[in-house]
Amino acid sequence: MCIFVYMAKLGAFHSLPARIYNLGSKAAADLDFTREALWRRMDASMGRKAVQIPVFLVNEAQMDELSPPKRKRALDPRYVKEWLNRQEERPPDINQLDFNSWEAFVHVVALGLYVRHPQPEQAVVDKGDPSVQEPEAVQAYQAAEGPHIYLCCERIVRRGEQEGISPNLVLDKVYYHELGHALLDVPKSLWDTEDDPYPTPWGRTIEESAANYIAYQRFEGMEALLVQRLMASQPAEYLGYMAFTQAPLTELPASKPVSWARNDEQHYRWEAYEFYQKWPAERSELNWSISNLSIWEWEEWLRAWHRRGWWQPRHFASWINEVYQTGPGTLWTWVRHGEIPRLLPSPLFWGWNGIPQEDKIDLGPANMRLWRWYKAQGAPRAPEYVRPLEAFALYLLREGVNA
Repeated sequence: MCIFVYMAKLGAFHSLPARIYNLGSKAAADLDFTREALWRRMDASMGRKAVQIPVFLVNEAQMDELSPPKRKRALDPRYVKEWLNRQEERPPDINQLDFNSWEAFVHVVALGLYVRHPQPEQAVVDKGDPSVQEPEAVQAYQAAEGPHIYLCCERIVRRGEQEGISPNLVLDKVYYHELGHALLDVPKSLWDTEDDPYPTPWGRTIEESAANYIAYQRFEGMEALLVQRLMASQPAEYLGYMAFTQAPLTELPASKPVSWARNDEQHYRWEAYEFYQKWPAERSELNWSISNLSIWEWEEWLRAWHRRGWWQPRHFASWINEVYQTGPGTLWTWVRHGEIPRLLPSPLFWGWNGIPQEDKIDLGPANMRLWRWYKAQGAPRAPEYVRPLEAFALYLLREGVNA
């Protein structure tokens, strides 16, 4: 039933910005959607999605029925760490992770789920607890108009109890993560289609790290640290949310599609791997109070890529313009003179406001923009598109499991 109707029965009527229905979860009574903090943390873009997308509160049996098989398998962080350490081939091929032994995977127990094209199933309705399931919820679920978000209240509450964290904070993190998937979706969605990049290890890693990045940005102070604790136990694909802010996904495609010979492709893979290996990640080099040595090192990395053809103004013009509101020539002049310009206070990326974290470079919005653009193009599988994505995903995995 609609949650504000549920609250009214308890004598506490509240109107809410989002349409939230209880499709059969008893544990919904243990969660509070009327808290101001839940809605106040959202920026305009996330709030718009929250208003547009109905939320259905479900129990564990219902969530298991809803979860697509492609989204029930994920990589074990310990296995990925060991795999990276024992790889003799450099650069490692991230796609090998999906063809390794069963030890590489963990079964995903979903707390939340974003579904772009819902297809109502009677089994989901039948598995709801009839003592809390109301006709309004069933009608809204069966209408299946547009995307849905599903939240498993039983698992959310239990996770909070296991971690000694308020279930409401777990709820907020899970809800923001699913709204993150909605923000990363595109009008002509590839969700759960043959063209969906999600089933690939690089697609899962970029998508889930980006969604966690979006969720994590909503929290500050002690709450942010508690959310980090929750995220630490997630599969490997989810752990690159901090690295997602710290290194750039290069402009796509890296060269004219279907133009690479095999040697060109191998050369790019090696250069991209070396680039991310040397990238300073979370160290102080990316702080705006960086030393001259750090600026020099950063400049040298960019110069090397510029010489080898990977940093091309035509490739990076839109990225530079949106991040720094200037042209590539001006940016290059600044870098050559040992200066890195400040990010704009609120650069706009397809409706997302970038949030600088304590004066550190935040490349997350630009990376999200490129990932969303790639999906909007139909997620082409030409190597000139895929190799940069694989290199970036490998970086996210490495930084995530070694954090």
